[in-house]
Amino acid sequence: MATTRAAKAPNSLENSALAARLFREITGDVLFDPFSRSRYATDASFYQIMPAGVVVPRSMDEALRALAIARDDGRIVTPRGGGTSQCGQTVNDGLVVDFSKHLNRIVSLDVEGRTWR
Repeated sequence: MATTRAAKAPNSLENSALAARLFREITGDVLFDPFSRSRYATDASFYQIMPAGVVVPRSMDEALRALAIARDDGRIVTPRGGGTSQCGQTVNDGLVVDFSKHLNRIVSLDVEGRTWR
């Protein structure tokens, strides 16, 4: 049985405009090349969806900026970095924001209040 997509994937011209804006406004990694995108096209599940691009922010401010840029461009955003997805939750054809490289430390922990930052 053939599968169909609900919406067509963004074309390369749309991706290049998004990539150009992210390159201008983000100092972290902005990955839109086919090899990098294919690395993020799967998780521990059998699902494979090629994302439009990947951003690896250096700070929370950059992560929030990437989210704002994606929102302005009408893109879906998927956060990655916990390594816990087993069922395809970390793949989509929008923008992937990978927190694992730079934003991977606990700054504060309140066990009693059950919060962390």
